[in-house]
Amino acid sequence: MHQNKKQQMTVGTRPGHLEDSRLSKKYRQHLEKGFEEFTQWYSRRHLSPFGDLTLLDTNAVLAEYVQIMPDLGHSYTRAKHSLLGIQLYHPRLRGTLARAWDGMRGWKAQLPQKHRLPFPHKALHAFFGLALEIALGDPAWGLAWLTLAVIVRLAFFGLLRPGEALGLK
Repeated sequence: MHQNKKQQMTVGTRPGHLEDSRLSKKYRQHLEKGFEEFTQWYSRRHLSPFGDLTLLDTNAVLAEYVQIMPDLGHSYTRAKHSLLGIQLYHPRLRGTLARAWDGMRGWKAQLPQKHRLPFPHKALHAFFGLALEIALGDPAWGLAWLTLAVIVRLAFFGLLRPGEALGLK
């Protein structure tokens, strides 16, 4: 059966296929866009088809691509989506692109670190005390406030994220 070129290049269009369903539609679109951007960049600079390159040459080309991305003003995430998009369309490359991923690690190390401020210990005690006071004084909502107080305290000392704490059973 003959398929057009667009259908041949589209990954993840087989309904119910387990391999295709591991990525959300939006994330897959990011990877496809990254792959498309790389393909355009590659076709402007190189003569041979990308799929015909040796593994060594592929690594060199992708390392070059990662190297120029910050110079072109592209974000780290955009470059990462490009590499992951390439691996999506060329699964044989997974685990073999050490130079390109080393470049990504170097780039990430240069980015400013973003640390979240911890919840102050005094604020935890204040919230816990207030929640207990409300719990003891309100028969209708007392159990809910007591539960919230315990969950917040447990999350703080258990180093849980809010979603993890709310998912406790």
